Amino acid sequence: MPRTSRYIIIEGQYASGVLGTFRIIRGFATLQELAMISAPFPMNLTAAAGQPLMGHQREINPQHAESIKRYLQDGRPRFIPEIILSIRAEYRDELDAQQKALGVISDSTPGLLIHRRFRSRNIATHQIILEKDRLPAIVEIEHRIRRIDGNHRLHLASQLQFDSRSPTKYLAPFCAILLGPPGDANDDFDESMLFHTINSLALPLDSEHALQLVLGQAAQYRPSADEEFAANPSLYLTRLMKERMDVMPPAQRERLGDTPATVLNLAANAMVTQDAALSENRQTMATFADGLSGALTDILARLPAAYPELCRADFFIELASLAWGETDQTAAYNARIDQAVATLEAMGRWVGKDGLHNIRSRRSIAQQLFEIYRTVRARIPKRVFLSRWYPTDDDGNEKTKADLRKQGIERALDDLRAEEIDLALDDPGTQTGGTFAIHQEMYNALARNDIILVDLSGVRPNVCIEAGYALKHYERGRLIIMFQVTEATPNNPKWEKPPFDVITFRYEQIGDTGEIPGKLKPHFRAIWQEAIAGKA
Repeated sequence: MPRTSRYIIIEGQYASGVLGTFRIIRGFATLQELAMISAPFPMNLTAAAGQPLMGHQREINPQHAESIKRYLQDGRPRFIPEIILSIRAEYRDELDAQQKALGVISDSTPGLLIHRRFRSRNIATHQIILEKDRLPAIVEIEHRIRRIDGNHRLHLASQLQFDSRSPTKYLAPFCAILLGPPGDANDDFDESMLFHTINSLALPLDSEHALQLVLGQAAQYRPSADEEFAANPSLYLTRLMKERMDVMPPAQRERLGDTPATVLNLAANAMVTQDAALSENRQTMATFADGLSGALTDILARLPAAYPELCRADFFIELASLAWGETDQTAAYNARIDQAVATLEAMGRWVGKDGLHNIRSRRSIAQQLFEIYRTVRARIPKRVFLSRWYPTDDDGNEKTKADLRKQGIERALDDLRAEEIDLALDDPGTQTGGTFAIHQEMYNALARNDIILVDLSGVRPNVCIEAGYALKHYERGRLIIMFQVTEATPNNPKWEKPPFDVITFRYEQIGDTGEIPGKLKPHFRAIWQEAIAGKA
C-alpha cells in the first residue's frame, strides 16, 4: 500500500452492482494500515425512546482479540478472511458509469478521496486516499470508514510486530463498500443488514469435523508444541487431554464411552478460562494435563458404578476436573482421590435421580432445563395422604382425640410452610364401615400422593389395608406411622399397641395430641430435604 509523508493510499479493483446493489473496492492492505484508517461504529444501546439506533458494532471480547493476535504472530499457517469496511462519502456519477476519465470522483469530504487512475492502457484501479492529519476526524469523529466485519482482527493490529523475514506477513484482503454520507438512513440500514448477514447467516464448519482434522494430523505436519500453545492454548490442552485419554486403561476408557473432540475442547476451554496461569506457560499446562489425566484414571477406577450415565455425560471431564481441583491440595494423593470420588458419587446420585446426565452441549439448554425442572418438580413431595379412623359421636372422647390428632397434623404442615416446605394434606374423610370394600378413589388417592401418613390409632381394618397398599412407598422412606392408645367404644375395641411390628418404619408413639407437630415435622422435613438432595 503506497504511503507518503502526507497521505495513506489503498488501492483495489472497483465493481458496481455487486449482488445487484453495492459498489465496492476490493484489494489487499496490511492489517496495521487497515486498522489505522478504520474504526468500529459501536451500537448505541442507550438511545432514548423514539430515537433512531446508531451504529452496529458489538463490544470487543479481549480474549478473542488476544488469541487472534497470537495466531497472526506465532501461528505457522496464517490465513485471515477478508476485512469488510464501509466508506461513507459522496460520489460522482463517473464512479458508477465506469468512464475512463481520470481524477477524483468523491466530493466534499475533506481528507478523504476516491481517485480513479489507470495502471496500464486498459486496466484501471481505484485509490482510497486519506490525509494523515485528518485521520482522527475522519475515523473517530465523523465515522467515515467503519468496520463491518473484522473488528477483532483489527483491534490489536497496531501491536503486531514487524517481521523483516516476511514483509507481507500481515497482508490481508479487504472489501470497502461505498455507501452514502453519514446520516443517510437508507445506507445506515444497509450497513446494519450487512453486519447482520455476515454474522448470522454464515454456515460454520462442523466443529467436531474441524477438530478431528486438526488433531488427527501426523506429528511431522503439525506446528511445534510452542507454536500451537502460543496460537491457541485451548486447542493445545485439547490435544494433550486426547493423547492421554487415548492410552488410558481399557476399563476406564470404556466407562467414559466415546468422547467427542468437541466435548474435550469445551472442557479445555472452561479449564483455561478458570485458570489463567494455564495460558501463560506451556510446561504448566502440560503438568496440569498429566496430573488431571492421572487423577481421572484413578477416579474412574474407584467411582461406584451405580450411575454409569454420569461418566458418559458430555460434562463429566470438566466436572471431574472441578471435583479434583477443589480437593485439599495439602492432603495425600489417595486422600484427594477419595475426596473427589465422594463428591462425584454424591453428584451421581443427584443427576441419576433428576436426569441431569442427559444434558448435551448441542441441544437447546432451555429445553433441557425445562425437562429437568419437570423431573425435579415430579420428585419433590407435594401432598400427604392421611389414612385414619373416623370416629362418630357414639365413640365419645375418641372422636375428640381423632379430631385433635388431625389438627396436630395440620399444625405441623402449617409450621413447615414458614420454612418454604409446602405440603398439602389429602384427607379423604371416608366413614365406610370396617367390612365395606375400599373405594377405587382411595387407591387412586394413595397412588397420587407423595407421603403416606398412617394413623393406626383405633386399628381400623380399612386403615390396615391402606397401610399395606402404601408399603410400596416404604422403599423411598415416605411411609410414616403414628399410634395413640384408644379406649373401647360402642364401635371399636380398646387398642394399647399396634397389631403388627412397626419398629422398622418411620414410627411415632403419641401420648398427648399436643406432641404431634413436634414429632411429625422432623419426618416431613427429612423427606423433603432428601428429595431436594436427590436421595429419595
